[in-house]
Amino acid sequence: MANELQCDHTTGHIVYFQVRNSVGEIWNTVGLAFESYLTANVAEYDIAATEQGTGSGIYVGSMPVVTAGVYNVVAKDRAGIAPAESDATVGVGTIDWTGTAVVTTGTPMQANATERNKIADHVRRRTQPNVEASSDGDSLDLSSEYGFIQQAQESAVAVGVLTVKKTDGMTTLGTKTVTSDAAAEPITGLS
Repeated sequence: MANELQCDHTTGHIVYFQVRNSVGEIWNTVGLAFESYLTANVAEYDIAATEQGTGSGIYVGSMPVVTAGVYNVVAKDRAGIAPAESDATVGVGTIDWTGTAVVTTGTPMQANATERNKIADHVRRRTQPNVEASSDGDSLDLSSEYGFIQQAQESAVAVGVLTVKKTDGMTTLGTKTVTSDAAAEPITGLS
């Protein structure tokens, strides 16, 4: 564990971090435990920060060894020889901690190609024969993607009626009445 705590501040300062848990207790770097805040222990609450490079103004410190959870982090600018309650706060934030590393957010879980195809097969009903009577209780109707788009090749419009065939290509799945308007698009709707 290193450099999980980070702060951007003016170069050349002495920055330190304080970490609090969800009930407001503060990490004591001497006792190695969270405790209720005590003014007398303020010097024991500092987690040292180091400025990266020779003048970056980016200060980093290491998260203490604590259990998984979301922690509040405060960055302070030390004005004197030791940390003091009057030190200016120069950064605040939270850290979502696994117990050993920062939780990476904003990265969705990725399904592999096999899992993506299984999902697509189920949602789109592709490559599944006779899905009208599927075992998972889903039904295929004329408004489903597979039922309407994929089977359109097996459909026919005759005398104002659209007939859609089941996946066997022979059995009628259903019919819809076609409405048209010569002044508009050829088909204006299906009822």
